[in-house]
Amino acid sequence: MNADTAGGPTDSGRQRIERVPQWTKTRRARPLRSPRPGFLDSLGAVSFPLSVQIRLIRAHPRPIRPYPRMPLLFAGGAGKMPPFDGSRGQRTDGEVVMRFSLTIWNKIVLPHEAMVLLGVFVFGFATNEIVSNNLQTQAARHAEDLRKHTRIKLAEDVGVLQALVRTKLDDMGDNVELVVTGAGVGRALEKLPSAQPAPPSLTRVLQGCRQRLRLHMLTLVNSHGRTILRTTNPERYGDDLLYRSQYESVELAANLKDMVDAALAGKTTLSVELFPSEVLALERVPTDVAEDEEDWPVEAITLADLAYIPFLDEGGKPVTRQERSAETRGMMLTVVAPVRSASGEVVAALVAGRLLNRDTQIVEQYFRWKANLPTIFLDALRIATKAGTDPGARPVGTLLHPEIAKALLSPENPDERFESPSELAAYRTILDSPGRIIGAFSVRIPTSVFELGLASQKLNQELARTSSIEIIWLTALTAGLLAFGITIVNAERISKPVRDLVRFAQSVAGGDLHARAPVRGAFEVKELGRTMNYMATELAKSYKLLEDKVAERTHDLQVSEEKYRDLIENAPDMIHTIDA
Repeated sequence: MNADTAGGPTDSGRQRIERVPQWTKTRRARPLRSPRPGFLDSLGAVSFPLSVQIRLIRAHPRPIRPYPRMPLLFAGGAGKMPPFDGSRGQRTDGEVVMRFSLTIWNKIVLPHEAMVLLGVFVFGFATNEIVSNNLQTQAARHAEDLRKHTRIKLAEDVGVLQALVRTKLDDMGDNVELVVTGAGVGRALEKLPSAQPAPPSLTRVLQGCRQRLRLHMLTLVNSHGRTILRTTNPERYGDDLLYRSQYESVELAANLKDMVDAALAGKTTLSVELFPSEVLALERVPTDVAEDEEDWPVEAITLADLAYIPFLDEGGKPVTRQERSAETRGMMLTVVAPVRSASGEVVAALVAGRLLNRDTQIVEQYFRWKANLPTIFLDALRIATKAGTDPGARPVGTLLHPEIAKALLSPENPDERFESPSELAAYRTILDSPGRIIGAFSVRIPTSVFELGLASQKLNQELARTSSIEIIWLTALTAGLLAFGITIVNAERISKPVRDLVRFAQSVAGGDLHARAPVRGAFEVKELGRTMNYMATELAKSYKLLEDKVAERTHDLQVSEEKYRDLIENAPDMIHTIDA
C-alpha cells in the first residue's frame, strides 16, 4: 500500500508535527503530554486520518505569552515580542514598533486634573484681580471718608479755637467789670478836671490791675473822648486818638469812637478790633508780658513795633502787597467798659486790650488740647501760628493763598473750609464790632500726620490684600488637592477592576484556566467579569474534553501500534509460511 494513498502522514504533516514546541509556559495548568520522540518516525509510511493529524496539532498549541505589565503613565515598549494588536504596535521584519498609549487611570486622571489646575489658576487669578479691585475701591472710599471725617473734625476744631478766643475775651470783660466797679476808679474821677491826667494813686491801682490781668493795654478815656491815663505810658495823655472813627494810616481800622460812645452810654463792648499804628505807637510794650512771649522782637518798644510784621513769601523773602511791605495794624481782644461814679453816672470809659500779633499763648494752649496747628490771620496775613516742625507749616508774615483769601474774606462767605494739595485746613472768619471781616482763624492737620494716616491705611490695605490673596490661593489649592484626591479615588475604583480583568486575561492566556475574574466595580465591569469567568469555565471544559479525547486517541494509537508491531514482527513467519 502506498503511503500517500493509504492516508499516512505526509512530509508536510510530519513537519507540522515536528514544529510543535515541546514546552508550554503556564502557571497552574497541567503540562500537556506529547508523543514520545521517534514514535511517529517509527510509523514509517503508516497513514493517519486527517482528523487525527489535526487533533495531534491541536494537542500541542503554540504557547501564548502574556502581554507585559503596563507602566503607570504609558503602556508600550519595543522589542521582539509576539505580535500585538493594532492599538499597541505592529511587526516590521520581526521588530515590534510600539506606540505610546495612556491607560484608563491616566485617561481619567490627567484630563480631570488638567481641568482642575486650570480652574484653580483661573479662579485664583480672577479672584485675586477682583479682590485687588475691591480693595482699591475700598481704599479710595476709605481715603475719601478719612478726608470727609477730617474736614468735619477740622470744622469742629476751628470752632474750638474760636471759642477759646471768645472765652479769653469774656474773661477779660468780666475782669474789667470788676476793675471799674471794685477799684474805686469812678470815685477817683468824680472831681477830676477834664484836662488833667489821672491821679497817681489811680495810676498805680490800674497798673497793678493790668499786670494781674496780663493785658497789653489799659487806658482811661474821659467823657469828652480825651485820654487821661495810659497804664503802659502814663506820660502820654490828653489826645483823642481813641475817640476817632477814621485814621489816616489805614483804610480799615477799629471805629473806636463808636465803642467809646457805647461805653459812655453805659454799655460794655467786647470784640476783636484792628488798632491803627497811631494808637499802638503811644502804648509801650509791658515788660512783664513781654517776658512770656518768646517770638516778640527784642527791640520792640511800643505796641506798634510789636504789631509790625513784614510780608514774606514762602521762602522767607520780603515781598510787597498792595504797595505795602508790612502790616502795621494790630489785632486786639478789646473790652470797652463804662466807669461810673458813686452816683451811678458814667464819667469815663476804660479801654482794655490784648494784642494777638505774634501771640503764642493762645495757639500753644490750643495745640496742647487738640495737637492740630492753629493760625490767626489779620486779613490774609499770618500774625500768630503754631508751626512746630511740620514741613507744611508757614511762618508768621506769610500770606494766605490768594484763591483761599479771596473766597474766605468775601462778605458772602463768613465761614468756609478749604483743602489744598499740601494741607487739609478749616477756616473761620473773624468779625469786628460792626460785623466787618478783619481776619480768620485756621486749624489744619499737620502734613506728616495726614500722610501717616494715609500710609497706615495703605499698609492696612496691603495687609488685607495679602491676607485675602493667601486665603484665596489656600482655598483654591485645597479645593484642587481635594478634587485631585477624589479623582484618584474614582480613577482607582474604575481602573482597578479593569486591571484585575487584565491580570485574569493574562492568567488565562498563560494557561491557567482555573483563574477567575473578580466581579466588582461598575455594572458594565461586573458584567464583563461574569462573562469572562463564564468564558474561562467554558474554556476549561473544552480543554478538559480535548485532553480526554487526546488521551483516548493516544490509547487507540498505542493499541494500533502494538497491533502493527505484532504484525511486523510476525511478518517473516507469515511470509515463510506462504512460501512453504
